[in-house]
Amino acid sequence: MAGRLVSLANVGLVGLLFMASVAPVRAQDMACEGALDRGEALPALLAAVPKYGGTYVLAYTEDNAAAVADLANAADFTVAGYSGSPALAIGAEQLGRPLDAVAYDAAQPAKLIDDVLAGSVGGAIVWAPLAGLAAGILDFDYALSLKTLGLPTDAPPFFAGTAGGDEQAACADEIRGLLEGYGVIAAEQLVPLDIKTLLALAPLPRDHDLALEGDAMYATHCARCHGPEGVAATGALAPVDLVRSVRRFSWPGFLYIVLNGRQQNGMPGFRGSLERGQVERIYQYVRERAHGTIQPSATALEEAAEGLPADLVAAGGSR
Repeated sequence: MAGRLVSLANVGLVGLLFMASVAPVRAQDMACEGALDRGEALPALLAAVPKYGGTYVLAYTEDNAAAVADLANAADFTVAGYSGSPALAIGAEQLGRPLDAVAYDAAQPAKLIDDVLAGSVGGAIVWAPLAGLAAGILDFDYALSLKTLGLPTDAPPFFAGTAGGDEQAACADEIRGLLEGYGVIAAEQLVPLDIKTLLALAPLPRDHDLALEGDAMYATHCARCHGPEGVAATGALAPVDLVRSVRRFSWPGFLYIVLNGRQQNGMPGFRGSLERGQVERIYQYVRERAHGTIQPSATALEEAAEGLPADLVAAGGSR
């Protein structure tokens, strides 16, 4: 995928394996079927897409990969964006010239992605949740590439809204998976995190109730690499005994590692993916595991085991 300008050196081995496991799926066959035709429901749906609410992407095809690699000097590379969207300012900053402004039409929400695939424009800067949904439905031949542009930015005003309920959660999560499959990096992850801003945080007192809430969060966000029980399962992508090593980490240190990642070890950062309160619950959970006051619930173990190799599940559950 030479056209996808993800910095693979910064993704790391674990990130590469994860990206390979979430190759773009076809949304019209899944939970997002017909989503582009829902009109008034789109703002609530797209507001619920995890991690990408502040991200804009440049959509383009392989034919324009060379121009995208040198945007400032690609004078003949035409790029469009929706009128009234922050995409226009992001694009002008990156290209050094104005974008072609296109009026957003709720009856044709995927028009810009369609135009890119048809070759009507060289590229388009689109809010990531909309781009992910449109790519999943329209990019039948995997011809599209999506590259994060700019720092975290508000959603377009025509998509400002409150996240929908549980009935939209499956599609919203599917769009997240599509964006990950295209190698899109959340804009928050492009902002360096300075540990000095975290060092002033007070130590967290132990909280058993928060630890219980962290059980399911660990299963969802951590077990894929660290194993269902976090005890250095031999087949895990990251065979580190978290239950033992968490005793060495202060709250600021743990928070920094989770948000920033450890690129040298292949651990991706979760900035933009997890809120601080979620990280706190995971920290409380693993710390209580270290104190022996809590064990993984059967439900969390089952959820964590879904999609994991059988030997990893067995290794994680043998302690």
